[in-house]
Parts: sequence; structure tokens; C-alpha cells
Amino acid sequence: MKLHINKFWIKKNFVWLLLVLLIGGIQWACLHPFFIEKFYSTQFYGFYAKMLRGLTGWIKFSIGDVLYILVALYFGYSLYRLAKMLVQKNFSYLKKILIRLLKIGSIVYIWFMLGWGLNYHRLGIAYQLGLNVQPYSTDELCVLRDSLALRLNTLRKQITADSILPTPALNDLYKESPQYYNQAAILHPFLFYQNRSIKASLFTPYAKYFGWGGYYNPFTGEAQIRTDMPRLLIPYTILHEMAHQIGYAGEEEANFVGYLVAIESRNAYVAYSCYSELYKYVFNELLLRNTFPDASPALDSLVKHDFSRVNKFFMEEQNDIAPQIMNLYDVYLKANQQKNGINSYNEVLGLLIAYQKKYGKI
Repeated sequence: MKLHINKFWIKKNFVWLLLVLLIGGIQWACLHPFFIEKFYSTQFYGFYAKMLRGLTGWIKFSIGDVLYILVALYFGYSLYRLAKMLVQKNFSYLKKILIRLLKIGSIVYIWFMLGWGLNYHRLGIAYQLGLNVQPYSTDELCVLRDSLALRLNTLRKQITADSILPTPALNDLYKESPQYYNQAAILHPFLFYQNRSIKASLFTPYAKYFGWGGYYNPFTGEAQIRTDMPRLLIPYTILHEMAHQIGYAGEEEANFVGYLVAIESRNAYVAYSCYSELYKYVFNELLLRNTFPDASPALDSLVKHDFSRVNKFFMEEQNDIAPQIMNLYDVYLKANQQKNGINSYNEVLGLLIAYQKKYGKI
């Protein structure tokens, strides 16, 4: 009789038992970054993500954005039903709704972690390149700044002597970016990329309220790009989001992978886009340290003009909503092994300085 009851209980609660076991397994894996690096990030995830991109890449619009809209509608409807049950004091039905939402939330968490989130716990790009990333001094930051300034000045002259930069077609940037990854993969095989899935975000008209330039959808494998930004920002944004696609979850890692690809791209415009963003990170870090040394060598007047146009674009977009959204994103990053939250993007500087020390170039 006891055995029969246990079998009945197990059968009745099988889904919950499976969810608990999967969540427990995920938590165990999070404590073993070498296991994740060797068996998840570079094997299972690589195959799974490539398959996802193959399924969604041929569709012109963003499947992931449509999915987010549907989820938002379902969540809003569920909140309405919850409120209605509370008003009617229908607590039995309220309990059913809460249990259903808990089950859905657990499934989404498992899907997220197995489909991408475990990459937050891998050893990552520093391990793959053998970089010794250490806290860096202000002097090292200034050396990095000067190296970036030299590269910016040189690249800007290679692009055009005109004060206005060219604006490459978005579709061309989407199509060419996988080629840049595979050029970089000759030197770094782990950067090999297949099955392009890069798309314009459906939320571009509202992007100024969210504060992002691009994002990766781990449920559909798509890289979404904000298309109304100054064109200079888009090539590096694409490379950054593609780094997420191939398994680099940390923002500083995606920035650094984007850099590795840009310098091997043989495209001055793409490299200029990358170095422009990296220079911004160095400049902001020096400001945080209350250090305002004159740049040596000085930025070319054309580079300054390009920076001024970008700054003007974002100054005109300032609003009260974006900072609140970014605070939420800061919480999300901290919950996913990014202890510095939104400032994790700046941590690319430690990787760059370690790379410059090891290879003698930037």
C-alpha cells in the first residue's frame, strides 16, 4: 500500500520533481566553470546556438521580439486575472493561477540557463587566450588611451578625409560581419561563426527609453540591433551581439571578442567603430578616477568631430525612463555573475591591457 501511494505521488508530481532536479543540476553546474567551459560552452551550446540561428536566421523580422510582445501580453492578462480573483476572493482559483505562473517561470528559467545562461559561469576568453587579467593602474589606462588614439587617427584618415563619415548599408553590415568572425577564427578557431541571424529590432523606435544599442535573444538565437543610432556605432554593436551568440555572456567578454574580430576584419570602418567605443570606455574610466590628463597624442579633429556628432545624438535623446530601465538591467547583470552590473562593459579595459602586455599591440 505504501509503495502504491509513493508511485501515485511521484506520478502526480512528476513535472515538479523534474523541474527541481533540473534546477538543482543547473546550480551544481554553476559551481564548476571548467565543466561548463569544456562540455557546455564549447560543445553543447555551440551546436544548440548554431541550430537556433539556422531556424530563425532566414526569417526577415525578429521572431524574438514578437515572442517578447506575446509574453508581455500574457503576463498582463495574468495580472488582470490575479487582480480579479483577489477582488472576488476566489482563492482556490487564485492558487491555481499562481501555481501555473510558478511552473511557467521555472520552465523559462531552465530554458534560459540551459539555452544560454550557463555561459555566465564559463572560464571565458581570458582563459582561452591565456591572459593574466589584473587590476590596472591609471598610468596603464593612459598608455592604453594613447594607443587607441593613434589607431583612431590612422583609421579615420584611411576611411575618408571628408568631415562626414560614410554610412554603409545595414544589410551589408549584417552580411559581412560573419566573414569578419571567420577571418578572426583563422587566428582564434573558437570564434568560428555559422548561420547568420542578425536583425533590426522591432523596438528601435522606443530604444531611447531602454538605453540599449543591441541585445541578444537567447530563446531564438537572434541578435537584435537598434538601427537608428549613428551608423558609426553599429558595426561594433553587431560584433558585440554576435559574441553573445557564440557563447560569451559577460558584457566585457562580448566587448573584447568584438575587438578581436574588428582588428582582423581588414575593414577600416569596422575597426574605427570598435576603437571609438573602446576609447569611450577608457575616457569614462579616467573620469571616474578624477584623472584629466591631456591626451597624448591628441585626437585628430575629424575624430573629435565624429565623437561630437555621436554625443549630440544621445544628448538629444535623454529622458527620465532610460535610467530606470538601466537600473533594472544592472540588477539582471548582477544576478548573472556580473558583479559590477552595468559597469561590466568597462571591464573590457582589463582584458585589453592584459592583451597589450602579452602581444605588444592593441
